[in-house]
Amino acid sequence: MHLRTLGGLGLEGSELQRPKPLLLLAYLALEGPTSRRQLAELFWRDAKDPRDVLSTSIRRLNAGGEVVRSVGRHRLCANVTCDAVEFERAAKLVDPRSLLDR
Repeated sequence: MHLRTLGGLGLEGSELQRPKPLLLLAYLALEGPTSRRQLAELFWRDAKDPRDVLSTSIRRLNAGGEVVRSVGRHRLCANVTCDAVEFERAAKLVDPRSLLDR
């Protein structure tokens, strides 16, 4: 699956429209593996049970396929391609001096 973050947030091939789970997926795609505790506190600090809300969001995201997966016991990572990550990689391949010659 492919996560769009540039020009609108969406997960291609998914009907999911809820912004917070999509933002969670974007965070994981851009930042890499992150602890469940850190994610729960970052996204649902004021919830009665932040870890439960995190688990619910992961289930929603994974309903159409495994887009969030576990890394070890306590960390999660994105299992999607992401346009922002692809853009960042491409930008690193360009020599900025070559742009000045145009």
